[in-house]
Amino acid sequence: MPEVPWWSIASTLGSAVATIALAGFAAVELRAERGRRKERERSAGARIAAIAFLARRQLRSWLGPGQGSPDAFETWLRDAQNAGALARHLDIAESRFVELLALAPDAEANVATGVRSAAVHFFAGASRLNNYVATPRPNGIEIADWINLRDNAWRDFRDSIRILDDQVGMVALLREARILDARRAAETPSMEALIGRLADGLAQIHSDDEGRGGAA
Repeated sequence: MPEVPWWSIASTLGSAVATIALAGFAAVELRAERGRRKERERSAGARIAAIAFLARRQLRSWLGPGQGSPDAFETWLRDAQNAGALARHLDIAESRFVELLALAPDAEANVATGVRSAAVHFFAGASRLNNYVATPRPNGIEIADWINLRDNAWRDFRDSIRILDDQVGMVALLREARILDARRAAETPSMEALIGRLADGLAQIHSDDEGRGGAA
C-alpha cells in the first residue's frame, strides 16, 4: 500500500477543520438571526398592541355604549359632523391602521394576519361611511340601500374591533383597562351614598342657621 504523503494528510485535515469551522459559524449565525428575528417580533408585537389598543378604543367610542348599535353610531356620526370633526376622526384612525400595517411584516404570523384583517374591515367601513355621508338622503326604496351603507359600516368597524381583540395581542392591555375600570367603579359613590351626603349637608346647613338664629 503506497504511503500517503504527509502534506496530503495535512491538506485533508485542514479542509475538514475548515468545513467544521464553517458549519459552526453558520450554526452560530443561524441562532443569532433567529434571536434577532424574535427580538423584532417582540418589538413589533409590543408596538402593535399599543397602537391597536388606541385604535380599538377610538372605534368603540364611535359605535355606542355596551355592544353599540347602528342608531348609537348614527348619533355619534351626526355629532361629529355638526362639530366639523368627522374627517379628523377618520384620519386619526386611518393613520393608526396604516402604522399597524407597516409593523405587520416584523410581527408573528398570526398577529400580522390579524392586523391585515382588522385593517381591511376598517378601510371597508370607512369607505362605506364616506359614501353614506356624501349621499343626500334619498326617497323611496333607495333609502334602504342608503341606510345599509351606514349599518354595514358599523358592522365593519365592529368586526375590526373583534379581530383586534382576538388576534392582535392586546390581552394584557385590555386586562389592565378592565381592572382600572372596576377599580374606579368601586371608588365611585353609589346614588344612595350621594343622597346621604346631600342630606347630611342640608342638615348641617339647617343646624348652622338655627345656631345663628339663637345667638341673635
